[in-house]
Amino acid sequence: MVGVRGLGSNAAARRQRTPIAPNSIGEKKRKNQNRTGLAARASSPNTSTLPLSDFREAMDGYESRPDAYLCSPLPLSPLETPRSPSTPLYLYLPGIDGTGLAAYKQFDGLMRHFNFMTYVVPPTNRDSFEALAAGLDAFFQEVVRDVPPTTPVYVMGESFGGLLALELAARNPGLVDRVVLVNPATSYTKSLWPQIGPVLLQTPPEAYGLLPVLLAPVLGNPINLLSSALDGAEAGDLGEQAMRLVSGALDLLQQLPILAEILPRDTLEHKLKLLAEGCEAVDKRYPHIEQRVFALVGDSDFLLPSADEAKELKRKLARCHIRVERGRSHALLQEGGVDLVQILKEEGFYAQERRLSAPVQRRGNKSTWGTPYPIELPTSLELARSGELTNLSRRLTSPVFISTAADGSRAIGLGNVPLPGDSGHDRPVVFVGNHQSLALDMGIFVEEILKEREAMLRGLAHPAIFQRRAGKNESENSNGATNDNSNNNGGGGGGQLADAMPWVINSFRNQGSNSGSTNDSSSFRTFLEEFGATPVGGKSFGRLLANKEAILLYPGGVSEAYRKKNQEYQLFWPTERSEFVRMCAKYNAIIVPFAGVGVDDSLEMLLDASELKELPFVGEWVASAARNAPQARLGGEEDFISPLAVPRLPPNRLYFLFGQPIETSADMVKDRERVDAVYAEVKSAVETQIAYLLAKRETDPYADFRTRILYENRLFAENRKAPSFEL
Repeated sequence: MVGVRGLGSNAAARRQRTPIAPNSIGEKKRKNQNRTGLAARASSPNTSTLPLSDFREAMDGYESRPDAYLCSPLPLSPLETPRSPSTPLYLYLPGIDGTGLAAYKQFDGLMRHFNFMTYVVPPTNRDSFEALAAGLDAFFQEVVRDVPPTTPVYVMGESFGGLLALELAARNPGLVDRVVLVNPATSYTKSLWPQIGPVLLQTPPEAYGLLPVLLAPVLGNPINLLSSALDGAEAGDLGEQAMRLVSGALDLLQQLPILAEILPRDTLEHKLKLLAEGCEAVDKRYPHIEQRVFALVGDSDFLLPSADEAKELKRKLARCHIRVERGRSHALLQEGGVDLVQILKEEGFYAQERRLSAPVQRRGNKSTWGTPYPIELPTSLELARSGELTNLSRRLTSPVFISTAADGSRAIGLGNVPLPGDSGHDRPVVFVGNHQSLALDMGIFVEEILKEREAMLRGLAHPAIFQRRAGKNESENSNGATNDNSNNNGGGGGGQLADAMPWVINSFRNQGSNSGSTNDSSSFRTFLEEFGATPVGGKSFGRLLANKEAILLYPGGVSEAYRKKNQEYQLFWPTERSEFVRMCAKYNAIIVPFAGVGVDDSLEMLLDASELKELPFVGEWVASAARNAPQARLGGEEDFISPLAVPRLPPNRLYFLFGQPIETSADMVKDRERVDAVYAEVKSAVETQIAYLLAKRETDPYADFRTRILYENRLFAENRKAPSFEL
């Protein structure tokens, strides 16, 4: 076991690293493992009945240390043997007790699955919130510096530790991968404790030691706390259950006086100040926290309004998933039947490995969301949750995917689609095709490749989508690279632009989003980022090609997505702009032309961009907002104005065809004629594929909505997919 001393602000400045040798307690316990039987007494695969006396003994002596420090918890545990560097790292930040007392029953399970470390703050420590965070930050970076990019790094904060966890995540957007919050103290200023705390500090000395006992019903549910003693007991063995209840009661009674020991009056006064300082600091950080966040709260937390706060966190944070445990208190990690590791697995928040869209040699401390740098693919459960947004569309449209092999043969599915890393080549692959109206097919399209081929398509999206998230300047991405084609001529942030867009169909894409955003524009942006999108531009495209990614490109851009009336399935690709082909050739990329049909003629266009600009009163406002939007094409004209559209019912079936791959090579980079010829070939292939799909869908026996729905929803025919036309 190796720990690190000196996490106070002075030590952070000195940046000293002094290993802590295994203490005598740990050595003694290891010699007596057979007697203590910790592993054998684990009540479930992930929770432990570790005696409180053992926890206290392991923490013995920490009270006299002035500085906070980082260590592996419970050196007495038989699970403390060094883990593989590829084992996920898990840093636990405790509540105001500073020890981890409130979560120690979860330690065995966490140590079975993670390289587990905890940040201990002794009661004598008087660092400010800023100093604690700075010291933690310095040592965290030292620990994570050599962690492989594919190894997940978790930071968990309980109560006060939740404030530190969010602060650490904001400071380290590229080093912290996932944040777990358990009844976080972000709601401290909204609770009664700023008023109650000063009163408690006036308690007479002789009565102060009784405060934990008096506050016990507020800190935790006694019934649930006692029930934890029964975890793992034989169902029919009443004698064993009785013994466990007695042991649990004694254990609970021992815990309460410990709070008075580790939170003497002056320490409690300091911790209340830290809570207020932390809330103020973190409140400014929310727009900068883009990591995956999981908030676990109890709806019977009488210490803090945690259930309501979870909803606030979901609204404020870009990627926050919440779980509310019914009947659970502030000390829910101590309560019976709570298995944190199992909960993480159930919620899709446990990952043994980070699957990245492209290989990375080492970690950088920059967020990669919305940038051309590799991003982490969602876990299967995360993908299933995001799929809730497309499930209804899938059921209504029953999409058909067809892929073409290099020899020209076609097959249902995506088996013929080439991807980076496939056997026989290690090259970037660029998918080039037509944008359907309002990009309503894009979610299904990208999701299908993720599900069937486990590959992330990195889409090049209009820069207006990335303009601004509340409190954050988006003209420069988090890696310090400016978005290529931004045009900052007179304001017009993303929120203002979104207000000028008469979303109708578009808004349905954002319903149910877990982004926590306060407006549709940010919600759609978060959705695109999680599915690999980055602002369109030469630098972004070049970086993606250099990283050998799978790239999604719509040359028609907003002109096709926001098409005008009577322009169904027409391509609006720029003339004499074959630059993307030249860049593909520079990196020996494979181009896959694709086509999609089914959306354009499923919409009734009420007012297109030209007509909206002619409307009295609002027309000039809409046009002005669009002019202030950054342009995706320098020197070109485009109306970034969403048309007003409603669905035609019932919806058409969707069809996608991936064409025969087109090769490029470095020897054609300076040959303008060859580059232009390939550009024309790609465009012609897309037009031909659109025509093919439009013609063939007429022969699809299940193109009719009613026939298809009846076939796919017959009794005992779960997940039945209607066939399509013959290829």
